[in-house]
Amino acid sequence: SKSEQEKEEDDSFLLTPARLTSLETSAFTSHSIKGLKRILAAYRTACHLGDPSKQESKKGVRDDESDGDDDGDENGARGTKKRKKNKREFYITSPVVFDRLMATCLMNCQEEFHYHLLGDGSSGKGG
Repeated sequence: SKSEQEKEEDDSFLLTPARLTSLETSAFTSHSIKGLKRILAAYRTACHLGDPSKQESKKGVRDDESDGDDDGDENGARGTKKRKKNKREFYITSPVVFDRLMATCLMNCQEEFHYHLLGDGSSGKGG
């Protein structure tokens, strides 16, 4: 059985150009839902890099932190935060990787959403 620390290390990684290429291929070439979720999690991390309230270290942002816009129901009740433990932790240190990630997501995610929701990847193919 892995220790908590080993498990955390497995779930966090530096987003390198090679890893970004792998995410892009999975999400946009292979049309993988899991790949799309991963690249969106990396995009979310990139979006919060300049946010001092979210920044855990100078390296990047933990993807399992709450946004503050997840308000829960009208009574303020919120489900357990343990569900977010499964999220990966991304670190982006390279401006080149940051720029490429932002451009790739902004250019390709719309088409991928359409593919999965309304196109060939959707389960309801009724015209």
